[in-house]
Amino acid sequence: MRAEAGSYFGMSWVRLRGDVSAPGDAVAVTGLADGNVATATDDFPENDADGERCMTDHLRVRRGDLRFVLDQLHRTDAIGALSGHLDTDRIAAIGHSFGGASAVAAAADEPRIKAVANIDGTLYGDLPALKQPFLLLESDHSETGHSAQYLDRNRDLIQRLQATGFRYEITEANHIGFTDVPLFLAAPARIAVAQFIGGERGPVDTQRAANDILVAFLRDGDIQEAAAGHPNIHGGPVP
Repeated sequence: MRAEAGSYFGMSWVRLRGDVSAPGDAVAVTGLADGNVATATDDFPENDADGERCMTDHLRVRRGDLRFVLDQLHRTDAIGALSGHLDTDRIAAIGHSFGGASAVAAAADEPRIKAVANIDGTLYGDLPALKQPFLLLESDHSETGHSAQYLDRNRDLIQRLQATGFRYEITEANHIGFTDVPLFLAAPARIAVAQFIGGERGPVDTQRAANDILVAFLRDGDIQEAAAGHPNIHGGPVP
């Protein structure tokens, strides 16, 4: 068995390779400062088979983390050289996947967050009636195969909006296409993996389209024009 280790942002990680349960298996865990170990897989109990309660608990932690960051941004003694250079009146919460759900949760009843964008994230817990402008960016439903919970919760969130909202589906893109997963690999593996990640559109075109739409949304620009600058993107203002 071979062990690899490293650290980042005060946390340590260990990856074990070898005879874990079968030849070639690998297990990744994160060792926290308090001695607890976080694995890459959630073990949902029988009475929470769909993970709703577990994911909602995780969401509370993420929401707390985001609001802690907001608190620090408003403390001039905590941000050092950035003091005086941040416009804390124009803060947006944006996330992909569970990060998108976290952005929505953090923005609920949080006036310091001025805009919210959920990129292909399934929502958990109680849905807020957002008072901020909201953008939902989605991968192709036929490529990703979104769950009923994803579709129902995002629809319900949009119906509850108390501000302007936009929803766009980037066709031929899948859920992973919004990420930088290939960059974690060295060439030539990076090039090979990039051919399969992101659906038929691919990650580069997916991210260009997403970035252009996000920039227009954040700058109060013409979002429809930004979306029209890329082929086969469907959607517009909601509800």
